[in-house]
Amino acid sequence: METLVADPDASRTLRRHMKEQYTMFFNAPVQGAPPDINPPIPVACTGTVPPREPAYRRIHTYAVDHSFSTRLDTAAMNQAVLNVMWEKARTRPPGRIYSGNR
Repeated sequence: METLVADPDASRTLRRHMKEQYTMFFNAPVQGAPPDINPPIPVACTGTVPPREPAYRRIHTYAVDHSFSTRLDTAAMNQAVLNVMWEKARTRPPGRIYSGNR
């Protein structure tokens, strides 16, 4: 198989087919195959993609008591999900303890 893939007198279609069969059978690429038969795999992404901030912050709330959520007949009326617009957190000076009082 390797000899046939490397043979320049064989047709390109036959050489590509043998390369695919070789890869399926041996679970490895053909060593020394010409670049037109075994092209390098293109890179999907060249840089890093920064994660986006979500549009909303999902806050789960309880209407009456969190124990009502354990029963099927009262769980639907007891829980709610609030979509609150996402805001960046304010930064505090380093070394200071935030007490909650301003």
